[in-house]
Amino acid sequence: NITLSASKRSRFASQKERYSSRFGGQVPNPDLKSEYSIAYDLTYTGKVLDNKVQYEVSGFINDVTNAIYGLTVGVDGSGRSIKYNTNLGKALYQGFEAGVGYAPVEYLSLGANYSFIEMKDQTQNSNLKLTNVPKYKLVGFATVSVPEIRTKRHLNTETYGKRYLNSQGDEAPDFTLVNTKRNVTLYKGLEFN
Repeated sequence: NITLSASKRSRFASQKERYSSRFGGQVPNPDLKSEYSIAYDLTYTGKVLDNKVQYEVSGFINDVTNAIYGLTVGVDGSGRSIKYNTNLGKALYQGFEAGVGYAPVEYLSLGANYSFIEMKDQTQNSNLKLTNVPKYKLVGFATVSVPEIRTKRHLNTETYGKRYLNSQGDEAPDFTLVNTKRNVTLYKGLEFN
């Protein structure tokens, strides 16, 4: 399957983004405008090995006008950044995703997904760093089902790339999370996790 889509989207500035001081961590901006984007997406999906392996590759471009941006305007007494939500003239978000899922037997499924995103401030004279979105994300998972005892075990890992914490370019390092969950079906439609 190949799909191509183009859409025009809007994201309205919330009351929290406009008026909240976030307990001293933000300067309110009642004049904050909504952001608009034109989004393009091209996706290819397929299956191989008698439908046991499913895969997907997707590329996207979002051309954003009035992008809502948390500009760092100072630091409080505890060292926490103080932000001011403002609108950038233009921003470009682009990247790709690739994923694969594999079910070798009925009670086992495995998979992985990789996402890469590049965010660029398109205003003429700005060196601002766009914040709070990692450059990449890698997820892997495995699920084992044991129907005889109505139990599933799920394990996944999530690795996040560096991200900018503020508009000056301070970075948070890469990190990885490892999660596990067990589901037990107590009754039809009722599970304990």
